[in-house]
This record gives sequence, C-alpha cells and structure tokens, in this order.
Amino acid sequence: MTHDDLIEAIAARRDKDAFRHLFEHFAPRLKSYLMRLGAEPTVAEDVAQEAMVMVWRKAESFDRRQAGASTWIFTIARNKRIDRLRREKRPELDPHDPALVPSEEPAPDRTLQNVQAGRRVAAAMRALPEEQAELVRRAYFEDLSHSQIAEESGLPLGTVKSRIRLALARLRHEMKDFE
Repeated sequence: MTHDDLIEAIAARRDKDAFRHLFEHFAPRLKSYLMRLGAEPTVAEDVAQEAMVMVWRKAESFDRRQAGASTWIFTIARNKRIDRLRREKRPELDPHDPALVPSEEPAPDRTLQNVQAGRRVAAAMRALPEEQAELVRRAYFEDLSHSQIAEESGLPLGTVKSRIRLALARLRHEMKDFE
C-alpha cells in the first residue's frame, strides 16, 4: 500500500494499522524537519505528534489529486509549527497585571483640587499677553515643536523660544501659591 492508500484507509474505516504504518514512517521525519526549521527536540516531537493526530482526524479531507501524502502531512506539520510560534509570541494575559487593572476613582477632594487647578491655569493663561498665550497653547496643547511654531507663525525661532520662556515664568508666578 502507498502512503496515499494508507490515508484513504484511515478515512474510510479508521484503520489503526494503516495509521501505525504512517506514524512510524512520518513521525521521525517530521521531527527532523521541524528541528531543521529551528524547533527544540521536545517541541519538534510535540508538533510532529500534533500533526499526526491531525492526519488521523482529517484523513477524509485528503485528496490525492491535489497533493501526495507526504506533501499533505508535511504541510500539516508546517502549519502546526506556525500556530505554535504564534501562540508563543502572543503570551497569555495576566488579569492581575497592574497595567490591566482599572485605576481607582480619585478621591472627591482630589477631584475638586484638579478642577480648581484647571480653573487657575485657565485664569493664568487669560492673564498672559495674547501672543504668549497662543504660543503656549500651540506648544503644550497642540504638541508642536518650537521649530514648527516658528515656521507656521513666521516668527524667528529665538523669538518663539523667548516668548514661551517668558510665558512659563509668568504662569509659574501666578501659580506659586497654589498647591
């Protein structure tokens, strides 16, 4: 019997003897193939066994007109190896990981303090000369670099830096008594 015939015997009548012959022939070859692809010996053996189990389960889907037994079996093994690599590269999520635990709601007094600070900063920004306030908004709220601001506004880079530095000094002065 050819390997194709053995797979068809497994498909037709779940022939365990045919599977044993296939396993004895292909399992060591699959392991060797997987090790050549870089798998550790134990991993290669596991993947080879998974592939042979898949041959048993999916024997009905084998079509000798599309591929020979060896091509079909080695393709299954290659796909099993790829599946294993994907699982290893995507580790299980730890539900206790601090990054996944939602933040606690801030205490009411902290919320009030944040609101008051926001109002204070808004008032301090309104107290700035308009050209300085605009540069601070663009630098800190729009996240533009000093060079981008200079380019867009047509101001020299040194002027942009000086105005922002003066604005920040004024803001610090306005906020100094606020905790």
